[in-house]
Amino acid sequence: MTHNSPKPPSRTRRALALAKLGLAAAALYAVPTLMQLDQAQASGGGGGGGFGGGSGAVEVAQDPTAAKECGDCHIAYGPRYLPDGSWSQMINNLSDHFGEDASLDKQTTQQIASYYTANAGGRGTGALRITDTRWFVGAHRGEVSFGRTSPAKCEQCHNIPGQKQQGGGSGFGNWFG
Repeated sequence: MTHNSPKPPSRTRRALALAKLGLAAAALYAVPTLMQLDQAQASGGGGGGGFGGGSGAVEVAQDPTAAKECGDCHIAYGPRYLPDGSWSQMINNLSDHFGEDASLDKQTTQQIASYYTANAGGRGTGALRITDTRWFVGAHRGEVSFGRTSPAKCEQCHNIPGQKQQGGGSGFGNWFG
């Protein structure tokens, strides 16, 4: 028994062909673009709270003194990552900076404190660790396992101005082996 389905009208076939062509064109455009994204960008990194603008880039300190003094030990994080009270509390307690003595002379400390508090991501106090802030946790939820290294090592996944990206420069860091 042969069952012949009637052919769809010419207009329907044309619409279906155009839809397939459109999907193919979209895939041809999207695949190379997506392959260029690093892990942080592909997952919307940097979008948490608008700090990185969705680019996957990490904001760093623009003040030369802060960039040098903070950057000698770790990434010189941009001031918008914490509110002014948190920066003030942290900078005024550099003798116990997360278990390390990062003391600076009074003038340098005041200059760095002024820069960070004037350009902070809000007023008041909050978390002292950027990785404990609500926006950080929200922006990185379910993305990576922090069991292998510190979540404070932004360069593992993000591009950081003036810093060499780790993980072979692939953009995927060392999270995945």
